[in-house]
Parts: sequence; structure tokens; C-alpha cells
Amino acid sequence: WDEIEMRAWLGENKETLYQEGRLALLMRPEELMERAQALVDGDMTGTVLYSGTLATLEELRFSEYFHIELLDKVKNERISHVYRIKQLNWFKGEI
Repeated sequence: WDEIEMRAWLGENKETLYQEGRLALLMRPEELMERAQALVDGDMTGTVLYSGTLATLEELRFSEYFHIELLDKVKNERISHVYRIKQLNWFKGEI
């Protein structure tokens, strides 16, 4: 798991490499749980935590297209996915 490489690109044709690194760079689940428990009074049974992702290579940016790839060089296997975001204009609040 730790040796699997992740890459992500922005743009319809992978114009900008946005993230790159091994999954070993992700925070370990045990560390995430310890940090969360320090912020919560009481039992965390049933709590769901999202671990995040790798740091970006540049500032955070919006793109309608996002491509992601996981590469296992040991097995020479790859998983890739792309999605397109459609902005909704009905939201009137601030993000």
C-alpha cells in the first residue's frame, strides 16, 4: 500500500499535474484517530473520519475536470478515474 503512487491532474486533457506522491505520505489511521480523540470529549464509537489526500504541488485550484491515478509498480497495475464537476448556481451563501 505505502509504495503505491498517486497522481492527479487538472484539466480535460491532464493539462496540470496537481498532486503526486506515494500513499505512505498519507496520515496513518492511528495518528488520525489520536488527533481526533484529543479534540472530542467522550466515546468516538461510530465516528467517521475522512483522512484527506496528498498535498497539492501548487496552490489549491478549481478545475471542472479532475483525473486521478493509482499506480502499483510492483504488480504493474494501474487504476485511473476522471470526473467532471458542474457548478451549481443556486447556492447564495459563502464558501
